[in-house]
Amino acid sequence: MEFSALEVQKAMVSSLLCSRTNQSCSYVLATIFSIREAKINFVSSSCNLIANLIAVSVTRDQRLQSYVARNGPAWLSSQICQEAST
Repeated sequence: MEFSALEVQKAMVSSLLCSRTNQSCSYVLATIFSIREAKINFVSSSCNLIANLIAVSVTRDQRLQSYVARNGPAWLSSQICQEAST
């Protein structure tokens, strides 16, 4: 799994977290690592462009059904092809 939010990176490495935030981070990390061979990596926003575009589309348009189930919006396919060619 990858993330690009600097706030998440800071929360994961900071020893100065309040206990509530620390508990939330611990729960999320434990859940991720309960998946066999799971890894979590920080990447720049430019490396996560398609994921960011999907997240914006989902929240902005309130897309509650899976993109995979609906073959995704038209822009997604062209964005993936464009990224693959670079």
